[in-house]
Amino acid sequence: GAATLAMFLPLATTTASGGIAQFQQALAAMVAVPYALVGALIVWQRPRHKIGWLMVALGLAGGLAVFGAGYARTGLPAADALGVVGDLGWVLAIALVVLLIALFPTSQPPSPAWRPLVWLTVAWTLAAIVWALMFGRQGAPPTILLAAIGGCAVAAVASQLVRFLRSTGVERQQLKWFAYAAFVFLVLVALGISRVLGIDWSATVATAALYVLPVGIAVAILRHRLYDIDALISRTFVYGSLTAILAGLYTASIRLFNALFVGATG
Repeated sequence: GAATLAMFLPLATTTASGGIAQFQQALAAMVAVPYALVGALIVWQRPRHKIGWLMVALGLAGGLAVFGAGYARTGLPAADALGVVGDLGWVLAIALVVLLIALFPTSQPPSPAWRPLVWLTVAWTLAAIVWALMFGRQGAPPTILLAAIGGCAVAAVASQLVRFLRSTGVERQQLKWFAYAAFVFLVLVALGISRVLGIDWSATVATAALYVLPVGIAVAILRHRLYDIDALISRTFVYGSLTAILAGLYTASIRLFNALFVGATG
C-alpha cells in the first residue's frame, strides 16, 4: 500500500531529513491538486469561464507530469515510456501557464493584437509534443523550443501589464489579486533559492510557493472579498518593510557583537 504509493511520488531533491523531508515530498507530490480543485470550483460556479477549464487542465497536466516523473525514478518496467508521458505533462503544464497569464481574467486577450500569442503557444505545444514523442528523453530540448516558449511567456506578462493599464473597476481588482499572488510566489521562490531559511526549509518553502497562485486566482474569478486586496497590499508593504528592517538590525547586531567578542577575547 503505502510503500507502493511511495514509488510513484516525485521525490524532490532535498538535503533535509526526517519529517521536514517527508513534508516537502508530500507538497511536491500534491502540487497539482489545488489547481484542479480551484478549476473545478470555478467551472461549477461559472461553467462558461475558460479560466476554470484552463485550471482543471493545468491540474491534470501537472498530475500527469508528477506521476510520470515519479514512476521514471522507480526503474520498473516501462519506466522510460512513463517518463516520456511525464515530459508531455510538463509540456502541457508550461503551455497552460502561459495561456493562463495571457487570458486572465476575462478568458480573452487584452485586444485582438494579442491573439497571435495564443496561437503561437498552441503551435509551440504541438512542436514540443512531436519532439518528445520522436526523441524521447534523449538530451535536452532544442534551444529554439526553449527560446520560443520563453518569448511567449515574456509576451504573456507584457499583455498583463497592458491589460492592467487599461483596466478599471472589477477587472483591475482581479488583476491586483493575480499580481499579488505572483509577487508572493516569487518572494517564496527567492527565499528557497537563496537558502536564507536554512538547508532544511528552503526547498520546502520554494515548493509551497506553487500553492499560492490558485488562491489568488480563485478569489479573483469568484470575486469573494475581491476588494480586500487594497488593504492586503498595504499591510503586506508595512509588515514586510518592518520585517526587513528588523531582520537587517538583527543581522547587523549579530555581526557587531561577534566582532566585539573576537576583538575582546582574541
